[in-house]
Amino acid sequence: MRELSKPICRALRFAFNIRRANTTKDVPWDGPDSIPSMADGLPDLRDQLTIEGLRRARESCSADTLESIVIIAIQLGIEQGRRMEANDGRTKFAVEFVDDGMCPAPDRCSACSADDCAERSPA
Repeated sequence: MRELSKPICRALRFAFNIRRANTTKDVPWDGPDSIPSMADGLPDLRDQLTIEGLRRARESCSADTLESIVIIAIQLGIEQGRRMEANDGRTKFAVEFVDDGMCPAPDRCSACSADDCAERSPA
């Protein structure tokens, strides 16, 4: 994962002045707790962002907080790709997003199949 996360972190650090705030607190996470297909050997995503989880990441692979967050984003992207393969291009995340009526452009969204979607532009 680090071969993917390191260049992203370098680019972010080059483009932005990033400094860790709240160094004595867990990083809040309101996403999924785990990714079932990646669960073997990985702590829950929420646990990875606790003070203890961040300390373990720093000790085991020298990953700082930014890199830990980027790694989680990569893990979620991999999971989304797996779900797309399993669902003929419709991810569970995208389906839920569209079904909740939150899709801003369903006419351009491959996940949207609702003819009555409020956001769909008239043909």
